[in-house]
Amino acid sequence: MTYGFELACRALAHQGVRHVFGVPGTQSVHFYEGLRRSQLHTVLMASESGAAFAAGAYGRITGRPGVLVTIPGPGFAYAVPGLAEARLDSAPLVHLTWAPPARGRAFDLQAIDQTGVVAPLVKRVISVVRTPDVEVGVAAAFQEATSGEPGPVVVQFTPETMTDEGSGEPAEAGDACGATVALLDEEATSLAGARLAAARRPVILAGQGALAASRDVQDLAERATAPVLTTPSARGIVPEDHPLALGFDVPRGDVGAVNALLAEADLVLVLGAKLGHNGSVGFSLRLPASTEVLRENYPVSLAVRGDVAAYLKRVGGITFGGGWSQEAIAEWRGRILARRTGDSPDPALPGLVGGPAAFFAALRAAVPRDAILVTDSGLHQVAARRHYASFAPSGLLFPSDFQSMGFGLPAAIAAKLAAPARAVVVLIGDGGLQMSGFELATAVRERLPLPVFVFNDGRLGLIRLEQITSWGRTHDVDLQPLDLAAFAAAVGAGYALVGDGPGEAVTRALAADKPTLLEVRVADSGRMLSTWARRAGSEWIRGWLPAWLRRLVR
Repeated sequence: MTYGFELACRALAHQGVRHVFGVPGTQSVHFYEGLRRSQLHTVLMASESGAAFAAGAYGRITGRPGVLVTIPGPGFAYAVPGLAEARLDSAPLVHLTWAPPARGRAFDLQAIDQTGVVAPLVKRVISVVRTPDVEVGVAAAFQEATSGEPGPVVVQFTPETMTDEGSGEPAEAGDACGATVALLDEEATSLAGARLAAARRPVILAGQGALAASRDVQDLAERATAPVLTTPSARGIVPEDHPLALGFDVPRGDVGAVNALLAEADLVLVLGAKLGHNGSVGFSLRLPASTEVLRENYPVSLAVRGDVAAYLKRVGGITFGGGWSQEAIAEWRGRILARRTGDSPDPALPGLVGGPAAFFAALRAAVPRDAILVTDSGLHQVAARRHYASFAPSGLLFPSDFQSMGFGLPAAIAAKLAAPARAVVVLIGDGGLQMSGFELATAVRERLPLPVFVFNDGRLGLIRLEQITSWGRTHDVDLQPLDLAAFAAAVGAGYALVGDGPGEAVTRALAADKPTLLEVRVADSGRMLSTWARRAGSEWIRGWLPAWLRRLVR
């Protein structure tokens, strides 16, 4: 006979799990004993919030569910932002937790309606109440997390399922995660192939769901001579220095020029994209009726549901008779990148001539082509998306449609564990550091050679900029200054103040046997100051106007 906690760990191993993120607690003591006996590597995070962000990022990098373990009640509640981030970012994640007490008494310890809290945020909540069902429940969670649009799934065990004994034989839990692929509709696939072959000016729009098929996407684009747009989370699926890559993202290009290109196209093939807010530039993309995408936010003429790699292999033998000229694609790329949509000013980096543009150019030159740059949410993310070029799938990882602050550092830890052969660099703001900075201790414990750049301006920079742009004044965005050298020393990390370009600093940090906190001092640029002066002046003038006129000139 085998204990339930052993069955659960065996089920995880059967799914190919290597890392488990979490924080142990009273209800998970037995399960962690199972983890100790197993070959699974547990990653003790500073908080369940960080563990949830890490598990979601792990799923985005690998395409396989990241595994999160929390106790019920407070541990469960701390994980909710990470579950929501995974849901909106289409990240496969399996959250193992315990059901709240069911003793029939009011005001029980740590008892909340967990299913009611999380049901709108996850694909499914699976309850396991019998030990013989432990392996089946875990397998069902992995299958659900990766079927269709990937996302988070919660498994709730009752305490008895871990401590009771079950069958020593493996349950009929199905194939390991990712072993099966949804069948493609024959008629729709053939029709899509015929339309592709007939297209004279095709455009490919690739999303995160196509990352695993990056080589096939590039091959299709080259055979069809089709320019490639990507959603922000899919940047690098075709290297952004490739002549067919348009390199568009909201902070670095003009959506008007993108829409002009789409109007010229006679077919747009959307691969692995749900066209959510970020993927559609705030729903401002104007896609023609011939778009090939599943029916969500945009009307379509043909939808093919299935695995992107399988689909591209099926249409791999198509002979194309059209395609754009290389000169036309280069001209469109130039038009798209010539100006920026919603062009917000960059900050200044004292001591570095050229500011953020020079910083990211030097960073790009110093790291391998397949490096992963992870960011948090904030002004630094805007700068990274504007100036950093991604040359590999998942080369630029950031919180997408949920934009959780505190995501960056735990996500970078997960990225390095998920892809140990790739260089991983993280860039966060000092606000994000104050939110999840103690995950730096996790990176120290895991001995990860992780360069952690901190853009330090003592403020919530992006919100401050929005306040200045809206009202010409700021409120409640100044942070308590941190001694970052002392903080790094306190948790056992390295430290360096980056006074000029980041190249030498990042090279040393990647060669270390622990994370290195790299402080980058940030200040207001001349353009930011002029924006502030103009808006403050406008508000001062409005203050002298009668109320009815103020409403008209707002």
